[in-house]
Amino acid sequence: FLVDDSCLPSALERIHRCILGNRRLWDYIQLLDVKADSIAATVFCTLMQACGMTSTMTFSSLCPYQKLPRSAQEYNASLTTRFKKNLRYYSRTLQRQGEVEYLTVESAPDIEDAFNDLLRLHRSRFQSRGADSAFLGPQAEAFHRAALRSLTKAGWTSIHMLKLNG
Repeated sequence: FLVDDSCLPSALERIHRCILGNRRLWDYIQLLDVKADSIAATVFCTLMQACGMTSTMTFSSLCPYQKLPRSAQEYNASLTTRFKKNLRYYSRTLQRQGEVEYLTVESAPDIEDAFNDLLRLHRSRFQSRGADSAFLGPQAEAFHRAALRSLTKAGWTSIHMLKLNG
C-alpha cells in the first residue's frame, strides 16, 4: 500500500470496505513484497479475519528501499569517508569517458520524458539479460504514469538523472 503512515489505519479500513463491497469479484487477495510483521499486513489481516476471512502469510521477497535524509547535505554527511572516496574515483573515471551531466527535472513534460528514458534504459538492461521485469508490464507502467501525474501536479516529484555524452 502506498500510504502515508499517518493515514494508514483509515486507508486500510477503506480498502477493506471496498474489498468487502466487491466480494463477488475476487477469490483471494495476494499481497506481495510486504513484511509479515508490518503494520499494513497485520492490520489488514486482522480486518479480514474479523469478517470471517482466512489469511495465510508466506515469505516471497521484500522490495528494498532506503529512507533518504531531507537534504543533500544531510545525505553527504551520512556517507563514510571510504564511500566518498569511491564516489570521487568513479566520478573522475566517468568524466574521462566523456561529458557528464547531472540533471534534476521537476516539471510535468520533463518528468514524463525522464520516465520514458527510465523505461527505455530498464527495458534495454533486462532484454540484454534475457530477463523479464514486472516494472515493464503494462499495468505497472500505467500505475507509475498515473502516480507521476498526480504527484507532479502536487509538486512532489523530481527525477535525478546522470547523462554521459547526452
